[in-house]
Amino acid sequence: MISPVFLVFLSLSSLANVALAQLECPNDNEQTYVDPASQLTYVIECGYDRPGADIPGSPGWTDTLEECIALCSTTSPCADVSYIPGSPGPCYMKNALNAPVAYNGMMAAHLPSAEGPECPASNGVCLDVPDGGTCYVTECNSQRVGDAILQVITTTFQDCIDECEANFLNGCTYVNFAPGEGTILPGGTCTLQSTYSQSLTSASGSWGAFRSSICPNQNGANETYYQREYHLMCGTDLYGGDMGSPVWTTGIFECMVTCDLTPDCIAVAWHWGYPTGPCYLKSTVNPPSSNDAVNAAYWIPPCYSGISIYTTTIYTVCSLC
Repeated sequence: MISPVFLVFLSLSSLANVALAQLECPNDNEQTYVDPASQLTYVIECGYDRPGADIPGSPGWTDTLEECIALCSTTSPCADVSYIPGSPGPCYMKNALNAPVAYNGMMAAHLPSAEGPECPASNGVCLDVPDGGTCYVTECNSQRVGDAILQVITTTFQDCIDECEANFLNGCTYVNFAPGEGTILPGGTCTLQSTYSQSLTSASGSWGAFRSSICPNQNGANETYYQREYHLMCGTDLYGGDMGSPVWTTGIFECMVTCDLTPDCIAVAWHWGYPTGPCYLKSTVNPPSSNDAVNAAYWIPPCYSGISIYTTTIYTVCSLC
């Protein structure tokens, strides 16, 4: 008969083995691991590297993946590691989650936060892009039919949205993202569309997002976008009146903010670019010209009474009121 004391010893011994067990590939692939010191959770990846985004001073050298993760947890802004087993082995610390590349023997781990927004947590949320005047409204487990202009593999859902914004001049207004399709999670197949239906179709595992932006949504409106009220003209340029060389901003919104902070600036013209484009600050407001690649705006001063302000300055505008 086995004594109760011996059974207790066996149980404690088994728990100790679990606690001391090292991470292994492929057994721990896609499992989560909590770093004991920082209590940060990591997702384990086996057989893949994510080249690029290396932090200066990387690699460190560690004896295990756990030690590599611990090093990442104490190194800002580390969000991902690639580790080649050795005694010690190189621990490549990275500040972003890049596209995966198959690499036999590689062990990797990343913070879930590096995966960006996901469904269902982001359902109904308007996700940001570099331009502060634009975001994409997320629709989980659904899709909208439309004309596809491009299909690519992206590392995350956010990358898919950024791909659409980069292709705005090519007509992109909607994305459909299929996580895990064509690559490992959190990546997937990203379809860019130039049109999308008004009706929403249920599609389990499919994430959609449509573009919402002050241009063209608020074209022709008088709105206060930062400190001053502006008249917004999308697809329009205002030739002339430039205050020197352009500054580079993420969009028409930041361009107007820059004008607000610049003495004598009363108008702007932002030429499309991604992630930034040239913002021309202007001291006069000249007649508008149609240009799909340019968004413009001019300041509506507090004394504005509806009199045309074209080819005038900030001073003559107010003198007419």
